[in-house]
Amino acid sequence: MATWRVWLPAIALSLVVLGVQCFAAVGAGYELFQGESSAKAQHVAEDFTVDPTLAVATNVVLSTAGFGLFLWFVWDRRRPMNIRSS
Repeated sequence: MATWRVWLPAIALSLVVLGVQCFAAVGAGYELFQGESSAKAQHVAEDFTVDPTLAVATNVVLSTAGFGLFLWFVWDRRRPMNIRSS
């Protein structure tokens, strides 16, 4: 059975990755409104047969959801334990 000491690095790394998703969402949002680079759009369209705008919009949504999960975790840990359990 795994102990907290074994899980702590994985949890910490996951929180860091979820925390930096805000930068990914901002970057993808910028790319969505400014337009994708033609090479990247061509790669996505040819290799994945997906509309490049849809791919970038999906990236924005998933990055925002990941950052939201990070914010929820931080907010939940700041609340007193007796409020969390009810």
